[in-house]
Amino acid sequence: MGNPKGIIMKDCLKLKCSWCCERMVFPIYSKDHENWAKLHRVPIIIKWGRKLIDLPISCSKLKNHKCTIYNKRPMMCIQFDCDMFKEGIMKFK
Repeated sequence: MGNPKGIIMKDCLKLKCSWCCERMVFPIYSKDHENWAKLHRVPIIIKWGRKLIDLPISCSKLKNHKCTIYNKRPMMCIQFDCDMFKEGIMKFK
């Protein structure tokens, strides 16, 4: 199951998705991406049937999958456009 019909990226926290606040995850699109991750000893995970580069960097403002400064969050967070969400890679229950 991909993104539920009619759900937009800004609804990610309502869906209890906080991956962008817990880690930076990038899809591996080529062997070059995979080689870069291995060279830099960056973890590669398999999730939702895809190989992903996984950089754990948990935000200190995230508590129980909720942003504690949501109404005052930085512009970088507001404007973040999740490729994982757009491509339907993220799966929601």
